[in-house]
Parts: sequence; structure tokens; C-alpha cells
Amino acid sequence: MFYHLLLQIYKLGIRVASLWQPKAKAWIAGRKNWRATLQSMFKEAPHSVIWFHCASLGEFEQGRPLMERIKQEQPNQKIVLTFFSPSGYDVRKNYQGADYIWYMPLDTQKNATDFINFLQPRLAIFVKYEFWYNFLYTLQVQNIPTFLIGGLFRQEQYFFKWYGKRYLHLLKGFSQLFVQNTASKQLLAKHGVNAVSLAGDPRIDRVFQIAQMVNSFPIVASFKNKQPLLVLGSTHPQDIAIWKTFIKKNKDWKILIVPHEVENLAIQQLENSLPVSAHRYTTLRKNTTTFPHPILIINTIGMLNQLYQYADVVYIGGGFGGGIHNTLEPAVFGVPILIGPKHEKFEEAKSMLRTKGMRMVKEEADIQPIM
Repeated sequence: MFYHLLLQIYKLGIRVASLWQPKAKAWIAGRKNWRATLQSMFKEAPHSVIWFHCASLGEFEQGRPLMERIKQEQPNQKIVLTFFSPSGYDVRKNYQGADYIWYMPLDTQKNATDFINFLQPRLAIFVKYEFWYNFLYTLQVQNIPTFLIGGLFRQEQYFFKWYGKRYLHLLKGFSQLFVQNTASKQLLAKHGVNAVSLAGDPRIDRVFQIAQMVNSFPIVASFKNKQPLLVLGSTHPQDIAIWKTFIKKNKDWKILIVPHEVENLAIQQLENSLPVSAHRYTTLRKNTTTFPHPILIINTIGMLNQLYQYADVVYIGGGFGGGIHNTLEPAVFGVPILIGPKHEKFEEAKSMLRTKGMRMVKEEADIQPIM
């Protein structure tokens, strides 16, 4: 009952935010008339379906190697891919490795029952962090094999609190949980969850794939020219704030900023916050060779993981907010990486810090001695 109330409050909040927030508006529009869409697509002879669900773009990249392996070995298998966030759906809605791509409906009991009844998947695969109660409960009631890949578990998560027993029971209902580290496996075993396998991080497979088939970006190559290039990846305003003095003082560096939010208002606010003028990627011609400004802002999505090939130093954003973004993508190119202090939930970051493959900055004054 309490969970249902929270969902309704969340839905109301999204509807209110959609009046001015493009991402919230897309969240609602993408779920409109989903029942009619699914009924139309699946009204013919039933398909053999494997359902993958990802929260957003990062989780998609983790699940992608498995999706593509299944499609390669079982080409007649239909793959349904769902996203919760517009950030993932908007970038990968035309992804050729899946047969159907949708938003996941809000996690009500009726939505979950109808959705799964339409799909009738052979099995369901959730990536890393997605634990929607009604969808998982419905899958388990219908005895549909359900798997988690790329899982990470910590003692402070709600599964292991006194109020999380119902959710812990859902974990016990998974056919198999594939986790990234031994600590997760031991924690689950301590709480009676034993269908667990240590499989590592599936993102490693994906970043190696990316490194082996990178595209070239002539504008970025021309912008860098022969100067050192600092890439500020997946940044938030708090990240940009600590780099202002460095940008202002170090004229010999070129700066490539790839912000986490690329809506026009967010880009305008970013430009206004910078101590020097910047170019926008989408306003430049492919044959541009003259760059009067030292900063290039990538105001489009889906390029960052390949742009690291041009970097001399990388800073990964998010470490002064909710947590850092993907550090494996630049690591595969062998470039020095800097991060902010909020990284404790990220095993790969902790490992690279221990082995000196990464440095942490806590404030603006930490940057100049490192660079």
C-alpha cells in the first residue's frame, strides 16, 4: 500500500515537472498508449521473447554484449529492450540489436501484469540496479526465469534493512544473480540468497569493444591539434566549478566538456558559468579548422565513450553530487583519470585509486599540483 502511494506521488511529480522539464515530458509521452502498442505488435503468433530491462544508457552498455551474443547465436530469438529513463531510450531507440524498444511502464500491479502477459517472455534479464517490485513479483508468480547481470550489493541497501524483507524475498526469487565482486556474493549469502555467481563487470567487455572500433571525429581532432586536451566527461555544474581557475590560467590546454545534461537551457547555463568563451559542437562544420575559443562543448549524446581517444587527461563528473559516472570508458584508452570524492559505491574506481591508476580531487586547490 505504501509502495503504491509512493508510485502515485512519483507519477504526479513527473506530470508537474513535465510542464517545464523536457526529460519529464519525454518520460510521460513515451509511455502513452503502451497497451495498444503492445497488443498490436504481439497479436499475431506468439514470439519467443527475451526481455532486457535497463534503467538508462549506462546500464544498456552493460547489457549490450549479452544482447548481441544472444542475437548472434540465436538470430530467430526476439529481443525486447526497455528503458526507465529518457536518457537511455532517446539515444538507443533505433538500436539494431533489439527487435522492440520501449519505455517500461510505471511499476503498478496492473501495468506489470498486462505488460508481462502481452510479452510472455521466455526469460527476463535486469541490468545492475533495477528492482521494480511488481514486475519482479509478477515474473516470479508466472514462473518466468529472471536474471540480474552486473549486480552490486552493499550492506546499507534497503534489501538488508528491517523494512526491506519483502524486497529481500524478491532477490531470493531470481533464477540467478550475476554479481561483480566477492563482497556482493558474500553479503547475499549472509542473508540467505544463494543463487549467485561471481561474473565481474560486463562493462569491461563493452569498453574493450568500443576501444577496438572507435570512430574518428574530425572536428575534435582539429580542435585538439597538437595541444594537450583535457576532457571533462559527464559533468554537472559542481564539477565545472572546480575547474574554472585552471581553465582561466592554463591557456596552453584545450578543454572538451561533455555535460551530463544537453538540453539547450543547461548548455546556456554552462556557457554562462565558464570563465572563457566556448564553441558548441553542433554549430561547427565538419571541415572547421579554426577555433578562436579554447573550449569545445559537446551538446549531443552518445559520443563521450569514443571521445576519450583524444584525451591527455580525463576528469569524470558526478563526484560532487550523486556519484561519479563511468570510469572504465576512459581507462581502456590508458589516459590519466581524475574524479571527485563521491566514489565509494563504485568498485572499479576504488580499485584504480588503490593501484594509482586514478587520482581524486576534493577541491579546486587539488587540481594544479596534479596537472
